[in-house]
Amino acid sequence: MIAEHGLWLDSAGLEGRRLEESHLDWRGRALSRARLCQAVLPGASLDGARLDGADLYAAFLHSASLVGSDLRGAVLVRSELDGADLTEADLSGASLSGACVSGACLRRANLTAADLSGADLSRSDLEAACLRQARLDRALFQDTRLDQADLTGCTGLATAQV
Repeated sequence: MIAEHGLWLDSAGLEGRRLEESHLDWRGRALSRARLCQAVLPGASLDGARLDGADLYAAFLHSASLVGSDLRGAVLVRSELDGADLTEADLSGASLSGACVSGACLRRANLTAADLSGADLSRSDLEAACLRQARLDRALFQDTRLDQADLTGCTGLATAQV
């Protein structure tokens, strides 16, 4: 599946096959540095998966479950994570610029030094999440739960819409 998707990416869609799979079960899988940009995986189960350094640019992960997943340094720019469950996920150093994370659960998630510039986190639950040193320029936090969230050293709070 991943190899076919890589071929699809490399050939601009002329060869291989785009990864499009609803409710895919990849719980606990080792997917470090995987090239999954533009993958369509609504409702995927990726709990405990190792996705550190993965390229998920513009991936569609609506209502996916990524509980406790390792997404350190992952590229999630312009990804669709609305309604996803990222409880206790490690997103430290990840890039979520322009991502849609509305209505997602990020309780106790580690977003240390993550780039959330322009991300839509409206109606999300970030209770007790760690956002130390995160970049928040133009991020949307309307109706977002931030109880006990650690925002120490964040940049861009002046332009974020809270």
